[in-house]
Formats: sequence, C-alpha cells, structure tokens
Amino acid sequence: MTGRMMQVGIAISVVLSGCGGDTGPVTPPPPPPPPTPVVTTVDVALASGTLLPGDTTVATATVKDQNGTVMTGQSVTWAISGAAANITGTGGVVAVATGQATISATVSGRTGTASVTVVRDDRFGYVWASDQASESYTVTNGYEYLSSGAKASITRAGTGQYAVTMTGLAAGAGQRTNVQVSAYNTDNAYCQLSGWQNSGADLVANVRCFNAAGAPADARFTLLATGGTALEGRLGFALAHDEAATAAYVPQQARNSRAGPVTITRVSPGHYRATFARLNRTATDGPDQVFVTAVGTAGERCWVEVWSFSSFSTDIACVNAAGASIDTKFSVLILEKGRAGAQAAFAWADQAGVAGPYTPNANYSFNSTGGVNQITQSGLGAYVVTFPNFVRTPGAAETVIVTAYGGNDRRCRIGSWGSTTVSIFCYNTAGTPVNSEFNVLMIQ
Repeated sequence: MTGRMMQVGIAISVVLSGCGGDTGPVTPPPPPPPPTPVVTTVDVALASGTLLPGDTTVATATVKDQNGTVMTGQSVTWAISGAAANITGTGGVVAVATGQATISATVSGRTGTASVTVVRDDRFGYVWASDQASESYTVTNGYEYLSSGAKASITRAGTGQYAVTMTGLAAGAGQRTNVQVSAYNTDNAYCQLSGWQNSGADLVANVRCFNAAGAPADARFTLLATGGTALEGRLGFALAHDEAATAAYVPQQARNSRAGPVTITRVSPGHYRATFARLNRTATDGPDQVFVTAVGTAGERCWVEVWSFSSFSTDIACVNAAGASIDTKFSVLILEKGRAGAQAAFAWADQAGVAGPYTPNANYSFNSTGGVNQITQSGLGAYVVTFPNFVRTPGAAETVIVTAYGGNDRRCRIGSWGSTTVSIFCYNTAGTPVNSEFNVLMIQ
C-alpha cells in the first residue's frame, strides 16, 4: 500500500511540474522595417504643350517610389534639348522658335520627359461689311482679305445682328485670336462684338450694332481678326472675360509677344487696367498703338483712356447705351507694326480741336512707307487722317479700325477711306458730333 501511494504522488508531481512553466501568450517578434523609399519614376507634365514664340508655361515633375507613392520635397534637375524653347531651374519654359523641344526632369538618377511644340499663328483677316440689310452674302467688295485664301461671308440674324464667317481661320492648338470692329459711314451708329468662336475650320465673329439711342440698328462696319504671330514687332492682345472680377486675373485669348504675364484689373465700375508685362517700349522699339472694342449684347461701348508705353499698361473705360459707367467684357489689341511685306500705318489724333493740318505725336505715329502722317479737322467732330505714300499695291486691299481716346464718353466711326486718307467722325452719348481724340489704324 505504501508503494502504491508513492507512485500516485510521483504522477501528481510530474503533472504539476509540467504545468508550472505557463506564463501566458507569447509576443510575436516585430515586423521587419519597411523598405526605404526609392525614386522609381519621374512623370513630367506641362501646363500647355503647344506654344507660340514668346509664350511661357510651367513644367512640373511628379516623383513616385517603388510602391507608386508620390514623394515630396525632392530636388529636381531640369534640362531641355532642342532649340524651340528654354527652361529655368524651376521648370519655367519659354518658347523661342518654332519646332519641338524635349524637357527632362532628373531626380536621384531617374529621368522623366515631356515634349513641347512651338508653332506660329499667322492667321489674319479683315472685311468691310458693306451691305447692312442683306440677309446673307459673300464679301467681294475689294476690301477683304483672309490669310486662308478663301472668302468671308456675312449673315444677318436680325436687326443689327451679324455673324461674320472667316473661312479657314479657326484657331488651332496653342493659337489665339483677337477681333476688333468699327462702325462705318452709318450716321451716328456704333458697333460692338458679342464674341467669336471656332466653327469647324472657320472663325465666326458675332457683331451687334446700335443707333445713338442704344436700339439695335443695321449698320456697315469693318472687322479685323489677327492671330498671335500675324503682326511683326511687339504684339499684345486679350479678351477681358470677367467684367466684375474683384482681383487681377489672367484674361482669355491673351497674347504677349515678349513672354510676360497679361492681367486685367477692375479699377472701379466700368474702368479697367490691362497690363502686359515686359511689352514696354525699349530704346530700339518703335511707336505703339492701342485699340479696344466692347464685347456684349446691350449696346456697351469702350474706349482707351490712356496708356503707358513704359509699363506696359492701358486704362480702358466702358459705358452702357445711356453713357453710364458699366462693367463689361472687352477686346484689347496692342501693336507696333503690320504684317511682313504689307503696309500699315497708325496715329493718335491727340489735338481734338486743332484745325490743322498737324503732325501727330511721333511716339504714337507709324507709317511703314516712311511717310509723315497728318491730321486735319474738317468740321465739328470730323477729321481727315492722311497716311502719305500708303498707296494700295497691286492685288492688295486694306481696312481701317478706329477707337475713341480720352477721359469722356466718346465714340468714333469711319466715314470713308481712300488709298492715303481716312475720314473719321466722333460723337457724344446723344449721338451729337463732338471733337474727340482717337486712335486710327490702316492695315493691309
């Protein structure tokens, strides 16, 4: 008996000794540290892949590791191959010549690329809308030109409402358009744009015309459309599309041939400042001129109050049909010369009440033929501008654009023009003839 009890005790002891080492669940070892991020891909993107000479854009690089996670704070080395553009150390791209260039961004030995194409935009055209009552016609009056070689057509949609189709002049990738319009020999009527747009391969400009009371009225007019590289020398233009903006903004259809930013600032109701950085006149540049057309549908009109060729900026004032200041869209054009191989002349008529003839301010007067421009007042609000030697060359045509200038509500229209002279008539809000300063352009 004693021996059996001893065996049981030994068994119990063995069982207890087997349980005595249990101290709870075992903690697993920590996972291995994640692999160090390694630059694996560099993707390059451009704000715009098609530019005109003088345009700027910005390249950005997106860096990712081996897991596709975006890596921030990486040092990027920028480079470019090809003579079409230059690049800065921060990815700023400046187009300098037509062609292609490849932009590369290198980060930790990995490189990504993107291509930029630099194109020209020599689209250019003008028409004299001479048949204000016709429902639809093709312009063949001898005062029209389209760089496409085609003909323009005009459709009258209603009283004072016209659509000018400039065949083959639609804007392509990277291209931009400016349009200006002036009333022609229709009493005291005036015209504005309601906009322009591509229609297939064509450019369509929409024109609205009004009588002195601001009611729609059929009228004759001239219309000028230019692309971003169609004119030589300094060239700037913009469509100011946000008439009520409370801060400076970048306008639509903007162009600055000297690679500076373009901004529009609303100074006060109906008063704006258009700034074209770096377009300022240098010691080797010639005179410049500014033209503006209101863009709307209710009889708005705009004129140039002043411009500074040292900035470059221009102040523009706009009113409604009753002559009250009003916020509105507008189209502004700044130019220094005409088309290559074609004649151009302009002047600022800065002496509104002087009988003349007088020579306009040379800082704002140009004649590609070398002639000295002259201005004569022929009556109240009536003027004759002479561009000596501006004789129509065989097979060529020309058009005229005019913009009122100064601090008061004025509007000016074209009376007529010959090979070297242009007659201009200016009116106040009521449509009464009044002496006024103005800017005038004759261009082939």
